[in-house]
Amino acid sequence: MILSKPPLVQIRDLKIMAKHGILPHEKHQAQPFLISLDLSITPSEWLDATGEDRLSQTICYATLCEFSENFVQNHCFDLIETLSQKLADALLQTFKNLNHVHVTVKKPFAPINSPFENAQNHKNVQVTYDASKIYPIGIALGSNLGERENFLKAAIEGLDLLEGVEVLQTSSILETLPWGETNQGNFLNQCLLAKTTRDPFRLLKELKKLEREIGRVPSKKWGPRQIDLDLIFYADFHISHKSLNLPHPYAHERDFVLKPFLEINPNLKIGAKTVQEWLEALS
Repeated sequence: MILSKPPLVQIRDLKIMAKHGILPHEKHQAQPFLISLDLSITPSEWLDATGEDRLSQTICYATLCEFSENFVQNHCFDLIETLSQKLADALLQTFKNLNHVHVTVKKPFAPINSPFENAQNHKNVQVTYDASKIYPIGIALGSNLGERENFLKAAIEGLDLLEGVEVLQTSSILETLPWGETNQGNFLNQCLLAKTTRDPFRLLKELKKLEREIGRVPSKKWGPRQIDLDLIFYADFHISHKSLNLPHPYAHERDFVLKPFLEINPNLKIGAKTVQEWLEALS
């Protein structure tokens, strides 16, 4: 699976006059701050737009600079550590195509009496902050071999231990008839909501790895399995790739996916409709 690396946008030493600091005069008299940004943009595979040359696939650099300037000037923090964190969070919340930010804030005229070797570079005090966007995800679990309930439990525990993944809500367990290949035992099914900073392709690899660790062995399509972990949705992204399609192309046809999600939140959207609407369409 060959995927493009996320585009990296770099902005260096954007000079902004603002009021940040602990001392009284720093809250009333503007001084220069230098803002540098390293921004990881949503890869084209996430947007189903590989090879396209459109501004909508990236972020307008002028808009980034204007937003950063307004934010730094319109807030007043005691610490540049706080400034860097708040700016990073605001960027992630505002720009949908932004996945990760590395913010550097320099304060050239920091109130420090100690001597610096290169006085022309002023005091050169700086702090950095890294932040990644957090995405909501939905995962469906199923098992129809062996200790089915224990396999589901192990999968949820394993997911919650993955770096960059936090399980938020789980449905109750539902016993269902097999789907697709019907000549096999009943399934226990369950769904969960989680949040993640992992990209969807790496997350898919981790799900498959976790399946193997729990005990799943290769079998025919839709055949019996110890554990099955399906990524149903990743935020509102529509991904069409040979290794991953989101939202899951069969989710809207499977009541053993829709009913557990209905229990968690009837208004949860999978693709164009809510789980409530998909279930009504199945009836």
